[in-house]
Amino acid sequence: MPRNAFNLWTTYELQSGSLQGLGVFYFGERQGDLANTFELPSYIRTDALRPPLFVMPEHG
Repeated sequence: MPRNAFNLWTTYELQSGSLQGLGVFYFGERQGDLANTFELPSYIRTDALRPPLFVMPEHG
């Protein structure tokens, strides 16, 4: 388990374009195994949200 972790996710409406949301995740250094014999480095990950390419029609 990292000592420090942070994430931010937001959604918004654009005037044009297809991007609807963005997420940023930070994970700090952490131990690589239960015996603490090595350490994994910290990293940052990003995510993006866009509208679906195809929407299934409702049956009714």
